[in-house]
Amino acid sequence: MRSCIVAVALVVAILVPCFGPLSSLVGALLCCSISAFLPSLLYLKVRWHTLSKCTIALNIIILVFAVAAAVGGRYAFVRCSFARLCVRVFVRALVRA
Repeated sequence: MRSCIVAVALVVAILVPCFGPLSSLVGALLCCSISAFLPSLLYLKVRWHTLSKCTIALNIIILVFAVAAAVGGRYAFVRCSFARLCVRVFVRALVRA
């Protein structure tokens, strides 16, 4: 199974010209979801009635932080991609002139 995942990642890396930013976007969105958002959300959903107010507040803070990290990762991806696009357009304009 691991070999298949590595092979798929290799094919995607070869076929996608800008694999680094794409990998950063996927990592920013999925890593926050899997490591912080979903565990806190599911814990709240399953144990909501038995938790203290302090524990509920802590889990809500974790949820907010995870969403903020995902949004920040997406913002950084868009900003970086836009900057690269601007540089490419500028370089092409200089080459044509």
